[in-house]
Amino acid sequence: MTPKIDAPMTWCLSIICFPLLVGITSTPPEKQQLMVQFDGLDTRQGHVRIAVFNTQESFLSQEFFTTAIVKVDDLPVTRTISLPPGDYAISAYHDINDDEELNLSLLGIPKEPYGFSNNPRRGMGPASFEEASFRFNKNNQTLVIELK
Repeated sequence: MTPKIDAPMTWCLSIICFPLLVGITSTPPEKQQLMVQFDGLDTRQGHVRIAVFNTQESFLSQEFFTTAIVKVDDLPVTRTISLPPGDYAISAYHDINDDEELNLSLLGIPKEPYGFSNNPRRGMGPASFEEASFRFNKNNQTLVIELK
């Protein structure tokens, strides 16, 4: 004969044990600090707008991993971003007039300074994810992005 466990006891055990099991099996990676420095700014006006991407498919879309905005008070501008270890690419621009968009000429050429992680050479068009991607795997890692 099997011992009988009443329903309240089973319910109580599941409430106590389930969160413990979930915590063990699905612990997210610990976030670490990435310090990003932006060089090439000529004025203390506006903000630097930053987008961090973690996949090639999302790169330069509205599906970013995280974003940040930094007021340009002192030069050089720096921002610390908390991220789990992984591969990322960053795009940023200096929104001098604070209109929340990268202003373009009639030919589609940016009028405001912009840049990407790894500072890839730019010809026509933006950098690719491969050109801008970097491995983030240690706490307090520093990255310098030149805005041109």
